[in-house]
Amino acid sequence: MSIRSLRSAVAFLTVIPAADRDGSPGERLGRAYFPAVGVLVGLTAGIASIAMTSVAGGLVGAVTAVAVLAALTGGLHLDGLADAADGLF
Repeated sequence: MSIRSLRSAVAFLTVIPAADRDGSPGERLGRAYFPAVGVLVGLTAGIASIAMTSVAGGLVGAVTAVAVLAALTGGLHLDGLADAADGLF
């Protein structure tokens, strides 16, 4: 495991540009770091949600959490949810 694998995982799962200096995302996908990247994304959304809930209420906090997740992941998971809904109906 290396920092290059971590950067590859971040670049693959989020919209954060973490490619190498030459522009390539790295030689390995860094699957071992996927849970760590998920925890960081979830913590970011959770902190934003808690902050907004204390200021503006629960609904605004929930919307903030979804918005932060969509912004960090580029809507990757929301696209999967929409595809699943399309398949059901």
